[in-house]
Amino acid sequence: MNSAINNDWYDDFIHFLTFETEYVEYGFYKDDFGPNTIGKHIKNLKMLMGLALSREISTNIEHTKKYFIKPKEDAFAVYLTEEELRKIYDVELTGENATLDKYRDMFLIGCYTALRVSDYKKIDSSCFTTTAEGTRVIDMPTTKTKNRVTIPIVYDELIAIIEKYDYDFPRITSQKLNDGIKEIARLAGITNTVTYFATKGGETRQFTEPKYKLISSHTGRRSAATNFYNIYDIPAYNLMLITGHKSIDNFMKYIKIAREENADKISKRVKEKKDGK
Repeated sequence: MNSAINNDWYDDFIHFLTFETEYVEYGFYKDDFGPNTIGKHIKNLKMLMGLALSREISTNIEHTKKYFIKPKEDAFAVYLTEEELRKIYDVELTGENATLDKYRDMFLIGCYTALRVSDYKKIDSSCFTTTAEGTRVIDMPTTKTKNRVTIPIVYDELIAIIEKYDYDFPRITSQKLNDGIKEIARLAGITNTVTYFATKGGETRQFTEPKYKLISSHTGRRSAATNFYNIYDIPAYNLMLITGHKSIDNFMKYIKIAREENADKISKRVKEKKDGK
C-alpha cells in the first residue's frame, strides 16, 4: 500500500470526490457525491488499508489516525402517516395500473410491521404464529442481523393482505418496488411538496419535491416505527426489539418526529399525569 496515502493525500482525495467528479466515462457524476457517498469510499479505503496491513503487504497505518474520518450527513427521509397509508391501501389499481397491486401490498406489509424490505420480500406462511396469550405475530430471523424478531399483527389492513394471498406472497425486486411505490403514492394523491436540505457536489442546497418522489421501499419500515412511537406511544425500547436498533440515539435519529409533534407529545403526557391517568 503506497506510503503516499497520508494526511495531505486524504485532503486531496476528499476534494476530488467533492468537487472534481464529473468524469462520465468512469460513471462519476458530481451530484452523486454527498457526504454519505464519500464516507462509503473512505470506509472501503480504510478496510483495504487495514487488510493490507494485516497481511503484511503494507506498513502504512495512516488510516488508523484521527484525521482519517468518514464524512457523514443525516440523510433526509420521509415517513407516511396512517392517513396516507390508508390512501395507498384504498387507491384503485385497475386496468394499466393492475400490475402495481402486488407492489402496494408488499410495501404495506413493511409499513405495518417495521420489517426491512429484505425481510418482507422473503416472508411466507412459516413466519406466522400465535403467542401463548393468543397474539398473532410474525416471527422470523432478520436477513441483515440474523436476530429473531416477533412482531404483533395489529392492523386490520395487514390481516386483509395476509388473507388475500393466503400466506403465499408474490416475489418482487427492490428496484421495481421502489419505482412502483412512487407511482402508487402519486395515484393515491400523496403529492404535497416537501422542502429539505441536502449536500450534493460539496454544496448544501434546498430542494423541493412532491412527497411521492421521496418514497422508497425503506419508507415502509420508517413509517411503521414512527407511527408506533408517535401515535401509540410505544416506548422506544419495545420498538427497538423489532427494528433491531442497538442504541436509543440511533433509534431516535431513525424515526421522524417533528419539534411540534414532540412538544405535543410531552404536553399530553404531562396533562395525563396531572389528571391521574
